[in-house]
Amino acid sequence: MKKRFLFTLLLLACAAAPRGVAADTLRVYFIGNSVTDTVRYGELAKLAAAREVKLEWGRTMIPGAPLEWIYTHPNDGFQQEPYGTWSKALHDFAWDAVSLQPFDRQLHGKNDAGKDLGDVALIKEWAEIAARKNTDVQIYLYARWPRVTSGGKGADFDKNDYDPTKPGSGNDLSKVDDFTARWEAKYSGGWDNSNETRDYFDTLLREVRKETPFLKNPPLLVPVGHVMNALHTQMKAGQVPGYTSIYQFYKDGIHLNEAGSYLVGCTYFATLLKQSPVGLPTAPYGKIDPALAETIQKTIWEVVNTRLKAVVPPGPEPASDPAATNSAPTKPVGDVPLNPRVLMYPRSTLIDRLEWTGPAHKLPGTASDMHWHAWGADGALYVVDDDGENFGGPRSFAHLLKVEGRPPEQKAHVVSRFPGIERYSMRRHLYVNGALAVGSRLYVAAYEYDSHDPARAERRFAENVVVAAKGDDFFVLDAISHHGGVASLMYSDDEGVNWANYPVANAPLFLGPRFAGLSFVGFGPGYTGVPEFLDGYVYAISNDESWESGSHVFLARVPKDKVLDRTAWRFYGGRSNTNGAAWIPEEAYARPIITDHGHVGHPTMTYVPGLKRFLLAFGSDAVPKSYAHDPKLAWATWHRRRELQIYEGLTPWGPWALVHYDPAWEGDHIAYLPQLPPCWFSPDGKEGIMMFSGDYRMWGVPEPANHESWYAQMTRPFRLVLK
Repeated sequence: MKKRFLFTLLLLACAAAPRGVAADTLRVYFIGNSVTDTVRYGELAKLAAAREVKLEWGRTMIPGAPLEWIYTHPNDGFQQEPYGTWSKALHDFAWDAVSLQPFDRQLHGKNDAGKDLGDVALIKEWAEIAARKNTDVQIYLYARWPRVTSGGKGADFDKNDYDPTKPGSGNDLSKVDDFTARWEAKYSGGWDNSNETRDYFDTLLREVRKETPFLKNPPLLVPVGHVMNALHTQMKAGQVPGYTSIYQFYKDGIHLNEAGSYLVGCTYFATLLKQSPVGLPTAPYGKIDPALAETIQKTIWEVVNTRLKAVVPPGPEPASDPAATNSAPTKPVGDVPLNPRVLMYPRSTLIDRLEWTGPAHKLPGTASDMHWHAWGADGALYVVDDDGENFGGPRSFAHLLKVEGRPPEQKAHVVSRFPGIERYSMRRHLYVNGALAVGSRLYVAAYEYDSHDPARAERRFAENVVVAAKGDDFFVLDAISHHGGVASLMYSDDEGVNWANYPVANAPLFLGPRFAGLSFVGFGPGYTGVPEFLDGYVYAISNDESWESGSHVFLARVPKDKVLDRTAWRFYGGRSNTNGAAWIPEEAYARPIITDHGHVGHPTMTYVPGLKRFLLAFGSDAVPKSYAHDPKLAWATWHRRRELQIYEGLTPWGPWALVHYDPAWEGDHIAYLPQLPPCWFSPDGKEGIMMFSGDYRMWGVPEPANHESWYAQMTRPFRLVLK
């Protein structure tokens, strides 16, 4: 096979079934070369049948051909009767799914007659043809993987040359260029193999979307290369037994072995059916180790599920206006359609994107949530948790854990459960948040939700536990957890063992509702490492309204030596023409530093000295909550999907630019409260570890089958890719 013609065009669309086709039948047409054949159509149909979906398929396959060759030879190639090659199949039949596999060509390229035969133009033309027979057609672009290179030069394409399952194959991975380095190379527009990179396929997707406004459904990727890179990262980290490189899925310089074909097939399954592949059989694709299959399945769903629901396509150019971050319509939740999301802040001009570099890790023995944190002067991370139990201890609504080491090898133990906190009123429903370390002193905020319901006076606290019936109305109250305020700032001078300044019943609030979700901005250990223009003060933020359906983030500061003096606190009152901050004494007149109505959960902020940037992170339920919602509607739609937003700015008050948006953060695990501990960032600021909670579903909200709860201290590594 010649190098220029190694990959197959795959044109695949997935949408609602056309007229005359049963709802459980999916009609897919494939166009491509031998790389498209890696899907193994019949085996993919068996995967679909395992979920009671009938997959009807056709194909045009010309070995080694790019899209240009297939387009200019419309009657050539291997085909599937009765559909024939694409010239007959797309003109005469309606398809739910048609996908293109770009191969060895550029985004644009004119022939001698001046016609553009680049990938963008040809995909647009095929999309127009397919849409004439089915206006709901969903165009998919097959984002394949890089070929094997050594020293930047293509390797021999002898069969089995890199297949570790074949005796004598001689695969010497030490001579092969790293997969991630190849995949993450920037697209140059030249003939340097950069048209088989993530940047090429993501750029192609954006260009095709611009050229196909006539499609009801914006084109999407089948992210095979993205999945392979995610799996490669796990292999290099020693998390996939028996594998150190994704090249062990290759059987020559470009084609894949059985495990690789299974990965491709399951990626198509997940993308087309919009279902998790976890639990699918392996038999159609050969003998694949069950543990390896499960790792492949979970990795695929993490990548595919995120991209299927993504509002902002990965890695776009910086937005010059708010409309540039508009979303495509999101899928409905339950029976309630969701409006498209509009993010009102421009893309970062410093950070291109956030990428997860490994799977989520659950700290064994933990089963509580929130994880407010402070970097102690002793180098440990002090973590404040709420409802749950840890390491076999009693259940409590307040915990202090001391965490030492770096995930996934961190060790933790419970230091305190704050025995002096007593809940006495539904209107002042106490929890803990706002961990802070200034020198050797630790502070923790005792904060309140307002869970009072005038119509349910019988509800009360007995031994810190709510007593009385918990029906639909209490589901609404508890899920909203309306802000009360901060009752007191407790403190400890012995690393959290003993605490002073516990909240006193019916005492005036220390801070009001705008600062109930108190979180202190993270700097160095013991609050060192504060930039000079901010030094001498402690900075704190909070959202308003409720725990995860607020609309604004507010900012406050107080001198380091006067944290307990309420009269010393000042609140952000606006920004000057030179981006300075005005500080005012009245909390009620504080102005927000960022706004996203109904989608601001408890926020956290961290200073990253390697980047000289502040990172602001918050999550929210996809459905903003309100007391006005019908309880049955709330049961059906709340706690089904959560969003994640991360922004960067030069100061704690901004201005803010979007780094990362995920409308389905951690998929079925319903993640919440993202934390970015400063002690887990690399010196250059490009790598870090997020800490978060998961699976807060409330009673009665269903979980998927065979679901492992992430209601625990969860962490996940990431990197920030700079522009």
